[in-house]
Amino acid sequence: LHFLISCQPGEKINAGEVHYASTPTLGTYGTFCGTMTTVNHACHFSVLSDVPGAVSIQKGKGIEVKGAHEVIILFSAGTDFSATNPDRKSGESAKALMQRIRQRSILAQQKGFDAIQADHVRDYQHFAKRASLQLTPFVPHVPTNTLVDRYNDPTYNRTGSEPDCLFLEQLYFAYGRYLEIASSRGVNVPNNLQGIWNDKANAPWNSDIHTNINVQMNYWPAEPTNLSELHLPFLNFIIQNAADANYQRVARQYAGVSQGWTVFTESNIFGGMSTWGSNYFVANAWYTSHLWQHWRYTRDKDFLRRAFPAMWGAAQFWMDRMIPDRGYDSALQNPGYKGQPYHYEPDGTYVAPNEFSAEQNDHPSEDGTAHAQQLIYELLTNVRKAIQILGATETGLESPQIARMDNYLAKTDRGLYREVYRANTALHDQWTNPRNDVRQGETLLKEWKYSPYDVSRDPSHRHMSHLMALYPLSTIGPNSPYFQSAVNSLKLRGDVATGWSMGWKVNLWARAQDGDHAHRIIHNALKHSTSYRTNERAGGIYYNLYDSHSPFQTDGNFGVCAGMAEMLLQSQTDTLQLLPALPAVWKDGHAKGLCAVGAFVVDQKWKDGKLQSATILSRQGETCNICYPGIASRRITDEEGREVPVKVINADNISFPTRKGSTYHL
Repeated sequence: LHFLISCQPGEKINAGEVHYASTPTLGTYGTFCGTMTTVNHACHFSVLSDVPGAVSIQKGKGIEVKGAHEVIILFSAGTDFSATNPDRKSGESAKALMQRIRQRSILAQQKGFDAIQADHVRDYQHFAKRASLQLTPFVPHVPTNTLVDRYNDPTYNRTGSEPDCLFLEQLYFAYGRYLEIASSRGVNVPNNLQGIWNDKANAPWNSDIHTNINVQMNYWPAEPTNLSELHLPFLNFIIQNAADANYQRVARQYAGVSQGWTVFTESNIFGGMSTWGSNYFVANAWYTSHLWQHWRYTRDKDFLRRAFPAMWGAAQFWMDRMIPDRGYDSALQNPGYKGQPYHYEPDGTYVAPNEFSAEQNDHPSEDGTAHAQQLIYELLTNVRKAIQILGATETGLESPQIARMDNYLAKTDRGLYREVYRANTALHDQWTNPRNDVRQGETLLKEWKYSPYDVSRDPSHRHMSHLMALYPLSTIGPNSPYFQSAVNSLKLRGDVATGWSMGWKVNLWARAQDGDHAHRIIHNALKHSTSYRTNERAGGIYYNLYDSHSPFQTDGNFGVCAGMAEMLLQSQTDTLQLLPALPAVWKDGHAKGLCAVGAFVVDQKWKDGKLQSATILSRQGETCNICYPGIASRRITDEEGREVPVKVINADNISFPTRKGSTYHL
């Protein structure tokens, strides 16, 4: 080996200087440190080799390694960032910071590479082995770029069930979990657009925390794929910032309310944000749905107690901000619309004023958008349930506060309205009959309370903002009167999309219980992307499996991973729906360690598209409800092999009590 670490002594790096030295304790090492606008930083790297004298300092050049067989570079870095202090700084001096980082390097050297690697593997597998998906026992011996090329070659991947194509899909599931394990650890800040893999000083969208789906999607796999602890950096971030002066200032200064908190679309770990899309106030409700989801999956009452003030603050915000519905007259409020005029009288509900349906910039705002109302209604509903669970005394609320919330909950618009597809090509040449199998006269779930779907000049818009109630929320299920209208709206958007949008669509089609269509989106998501610039029609993956927006963003990786779990297990209705959206190409397989609402962990094995067996671990001893075709005729046993008496609801639904920590076999 012969190479040069080319940082130059005295070179400016992030306002710091690189220094080199050689001591018996540290071997040959370099350091650099500096002060940025937001934090102080320090880095220390040591260069160790297996040949004495192979590592040397070349003045004016750097550290040279010559004649070695093996080289280990230990790199240690840190900042004085603090997630808990108002100014986001720990108060640690620059000298103390460098000493801390240097000491970490010394300890690493003393530990040795083999022990460090063993600890890393042990730590990673602690999380990784909790869940797995196998669609084929075949393990191909080709590099990943070949797998991607074969997957996208129709002459090779003729049926979708070729072993190495199935292997790529199960690898992509594991890769999504790997990204979560690798990037959501330690300090209480969430993944951003590029996560810890951002390599640019001027990253796309500043590599920020985008709150109108992207940061949320980064955590969609956390609960269902058995990585609940890795959800906590985001959840703790929400809880802390809900009490932060800046989030509360936005509520007062921009929303004009006296209570509560919110955050705009573009934000960062320092509590700052831009005012781009400043009529999008509903991110607080979306944030708090993650707090509630963690409770649903874990039944951790201590966490719910800690999360409740953030949930209540968001509810206060909306009780202050919502207004009585004031109706709509298109001739006055949307004079640019070329279709038939329309008029609505006030209906007595509470609506969010002047809200955004992300990111429909050609129709930027309207009262009571479906997106906002579905989120707000979910928020108020969850807060009311939390009060029932914790008790009014424990929440610190007085009876008048609860009565006020009950009044708002009863009168809040739920964001669920239907309209008819008119297929008006005069307004847009893509409003054809049919469009994506949606025919004239079929019903759609409305995106805007008042305006029709065709105010959008982008029929294939990447956001499915009005389908929140289908996923990630749980208001619309297969038995809902709005279910088919929601599915029609999903069809109307089409399958072509940017990377993260395809991640969303996999989940939506899974909730629509159409596994073959969900798999079609997975196939699109695994298309090889050759675009490295902003292109919202160039979604797919790169050869290293990074999701392509394009450019690279982690959210699409996380979204597809969560969607694959959703195809195999759903529990949003408090019932374990086994294999609810299994595609035909996933003929045989098994999924282990997927989690469900109610603190259940489920293993499933299937053959020829039919469930063969399932094992259910009850972490909290809740009643277990199961849905699967013909399950009433199947036998359930406990750990000792004793048959468990079940309540038969119908041929496809059963229920039985469980004991905390016990396992049941189907």
